[in-house]
Amino acid sequence: MDKIARRTHLAQRHAIRRIAKKYERKDAEARVNTRRQAVEATREVLDNRKLAIAQSRALWKQGPLAPNMQSVPTYGVVNHPLRLDNREVKLRDDIVKERCQWAGGLRYLSLALGDKVVFVEGPMKGKMDTIMEISPETGSVRLSNFKYRTRVPAFIEKLYKNETAFNPEMDSNPAIPISAIRLVHPIVDAKTGIARDVIVDTIQPANIRRDDITGTTEWDRVIPGLNVILPWPPKERPENPLYAADTARTDIALETFVPTLLRPPMPASLIDELRGKFSVFRTRHEEWYVAKKEAEEAERKARRALGPNKTPVDASMLSPEMEASKARKAERKARGQPELSEEMLAKIGEIMAKNQSAMLDAAGVQKVESPLASRE
Repeated sequence: MDKIARRTHLAQRHAIRRIAKKYERKDAEARVNTRRQAVEATREVLDNRKLAIAQSRALWKQGPLAPNMQSVPTYGVVNHPLRLDNREVKLRDDIVKERCQWAGGLRYLSLALGDKVVFVEGPMKGKMDTIMEISPETGSVRLSNFKYRTRVPAFIEKLYKNETAFNPEMDSNPAIPISAIRLVHPIVDAKTGIARDVIVDTIQPANIRRDDITGTTEWDRVIPGLNVILPWPPKERPENPLYAADTARTDIALETFVPTLLRPPMPASLIDELRGKFSVFRTRHEEWYVAKKEAEEAERKARRALGPNKTPVDASMLSPEMEASKARKAERKARGQPELSEEMLAKIGEIMAKNQSAMLDAAGVQKVESPLASRE
């Protein structure tokens, strides 16, 4: 059974390593893809800038005869997918942690749906909005009212241009880095007693508690220095309508099956399939299988103890080397553990005292007798 347990342990470790390598490979591919898309998107912006400079020069040279590029629908339009939807961008872990640092860190991110935030960076600096979605994997949020308009590619527009409900332009909520926003929360002034909105620059988690039954972790968010606990926004309970095909809760709680010991609850073949009878990861086995493996192990040990003629090795003829080795082992066992005699102990003490005096002389230090030793 030790061999089977070792095989199961090695198989589990190999599976864990294989899954870890798979996720590492996926993360590496996602980072490479993000880097490539960022380069392509930047190149597109630079190309548009060069085109704008060329059009400006043409306008300066030709004057009223220059073509009106504003009438072209695709002039100056950014078409790269990274610019159109940046919610699935894979970033490095250090960048994500740096984004979430002011909000309590990535592990205890102290932002929730419905929080009011304000932009502190970018062209929308000073504008306030409400959090609609949080993505801790990328360290970004999506806001309710902050949107930008995108246009589908030309080939898609040609395919669906005859449909009446087709609109080539659509509004989408981009992903905003958490480092570009700050929390806005009402705080009561200690002097005036009036609550007013304040921009919270730093949040720290406090009173961390974990529910072992549900496996959830809860904490309070605190403003460092003021020791003010910021309440979480109220959660809206989803309303799930009950349809005719749904099963009522009373029917779920009703016991309709009483197990019995007279027959198994399911066919034996299904039990073997659920338990993984032939799986290398199986750790629990039937009694007959354990007894069979133990008997095989005992037979293997007994066969190993016998000689080539199926007789005990002690009764068979030994080679001269084997006889000498066996005699030495018996002599060592009979002699027992070595013991130090009085002469040997005295010699060891003499050598230790000599070495100590030599070490003190080399260091230029004199030995000082203890006052307790002089009294004795």
